[in-house]
Amino acid sequence: SYPFLGAVLQLNFVELVEEIEDLNAVFEALKDSKLREDLLHHIKLFIPTWPEIFVTLFPRALAPSIVKELKDEGYEDKLVALVQDCFENYREYREAAIWIFKNMQNEEAFIKAGLSFEKQLITLIHILDYTFREIENHRDTTENRKINKQVQTILFKDGVLDTFIDQADTDTITRIYTLIDDVKDLDPSLKMKLRNRVLDKYPDFKFFGAEEKTVITRGLIVTMAKYQEKQKLLQHIMEVEVPANSKEIGFALSLGDLRENAEYKAAKEKQELLNSTVAKLKDEIERAQLFDPSSVNLSRVGFGTVVSLHNETDGTDEKYTILGPWESDPDNNVISYLSPFGGSILNKKVGERFVFSMDEEKISYTVKDISLASI
Repeated sequence: SYPFLGAVLQLNFVELVEEIEDLNAVFEALKDSKLREDLLHHIKLFIPTWPEIFVTLFPRALAPSIVKELKDEGYEDKLVALVQDCFENYREYREAAIWIFKNMQNEEAFIKAGLSFEKQLITLIHILDYTFREIENHRDTTENRKINKQVQTILFKDGVLDTFIDQADTDTITRIYTLIDDVKDLDPSLKMKLRNRVLDKYPDFKFFGAEEKTVITRGLIVTMAKYQEKQKLLQHIMEVEVPANSKEIGFALSLGDLRENAEYKAAKEKQELLNSTVAKLKDEIERAQLFDPSSVNLSRVGFGTVVSLHNETDGTDEKYTILGPWESDPDNNVISYLSPFGGSILNKKVGERFVFSMDEEKISYTVKDISLASI
């Protein structure tokens, strides 16, 4: 009995547990690990159906002792069912699926669950995609960010995907890469690194949906170097310049009389400039599509090519590197595919003639050669 509950209420442990409507919630509310272990110990000691209760508690509790007790007491069949259930219902039990993946790979119950490594990876990728969407919809943001980070660490930082690609056949890689590529909010640089890993293993690998495109319809194609440069610039502004500007504004406010406060006006103008720059950078980075050097088709002019032209109007030869607006450097004949001249060259083939109008002057060109740009 529990006298501290009051003289009127006399319950033994079994009766007390039976009175609890949501044992999972109670267990989660116990932040002290010793209290949790004591509760599990008493459940096993006094309740005959403890294995079923342990299985129910595990997806929320993630207590290693639950797995150990079930294993030691010969309830391997329940462990097998638990593993299968957590992977099948990964949306509800996503943390449990991750925990099992990390901690039970060599357990007999995990092996008997019959989950191929491809199936395990697919589940993790689904969790990655699901948590991104939950974050976007502002549902349990903190929790989903934590889970999302765990999966990214497993797949990319720990090299699980790299190892898998080194051992998998092309059909399997196609399935896995397609799923990764479809995760909309995943850092494009991670996709690019994975793509390059595939090409290291299979140089002639054909990516799904990578058929020749003659028209660029969306996004902003950028090189990896420029993408990382823009990310670093945004990070610097957000973490260094914006806080410094906030301090400047605070100091200017402390001087009083804002009507003739030059420091305040200057700081506010700088704030507007920083906000504008941040908004522009975020928009550009959001639209950016990382350029894949392996996708260059030298049969026509495109991003990542060097085109040699013969200017028929004045009889000279000209050479241009076609990249994007971020990489554009007209002084060194690096032009953007989105510029008027770059757009007029785009998709032209060797031997093809075209006319470009500039300042009311029409200049005739012939494409002499197309080669791969050094990026």
